[in-house]
Amino acid sequence: MAKGRAPTGISEFDAMLNGGFMKGDCVLVTGAAGTGKTNLALQFLYNGVVKYGENAVYVTFEQMPDQIYRDAKNLGMNLEKLEEENRLKVISTSPDVLVQNQDMISEFSSERAERIVIDSISYFELSRKNSVRDEIYTLIRYLKTKGATSMLLHEAQADTTHGFGPYDHGLSFLADTVVVLKYVEIESAIRRAVAILKMRGSDHEKTLREIRITSKGIEVGGSFEQWEGVLSGAPHKSFALRVSKAFGGI
Repeated sequence: MAKGRAPTGISEFDAMLNGGFMKGDCVLVTGAAGTGKTNLALQFLYNGVVKYGENAVYVTFEQMPDQIYRDAKNLGMNLEKLEEENRLKVISTSPDVLVQNQDMISEFSSERAERIVIDSISYFELSRKNSVRDEIYTLIRYLKTKGATSMLLHEAQADTTHGFGPYDHGLSFLADTVVVLKYVEIESAIRRAVAILKMRGSDHEKTLREIRITSKGIEVGGSFEQWEGVLSGAPHKSFALRVSKAFGGI
């Protein structure tokens, strides 16, 4: 497996990862619709090409390439230009075709793909009759043999505990790193949060951090240090803060 780090190019998020993902690892990013999964994936790929000189592939089961180009362009990323330069590929296919021809995601001109995004593995659950776990395990093993740093997106139900649903298929065990994106409601306002549940072979930040989706992509803000129970979906002011207020503190 390749050594070193694969930074996302999002400085605060990379700090949470102690410098970035481990090169050659498989990253599972799970969250409800609209929590920022695609934005994170696009920044991971685009910055990988532009900032770190790595070839990248975006595999989508849901959208046509034009939709991916449009979404990226709204974030200031010109994927079409990178494709013309043979530094990036956008592939629109189906789980059936991908399972039968996995080499389609590693064949990259004369060079290998170093960053790969699969959007999303939830489509295996919808379209495949065989074991979802076995097929995704085979895909992960294939990506690892190619030395790629891969990111698998997973659509979690909004009401799933922790906003995280892949436990049923053991997907959290198969992945090297698990990132959760989640909506949280605090004082009648909907906010977004990110947490790193695990990261094999590396230390990482354990706190839950707020994220914002801007015209330039994802920005990571501060922690929810004054709140408890945010990840479980039932946030309340921390015990220490309640005691401080009771005794005249701020």
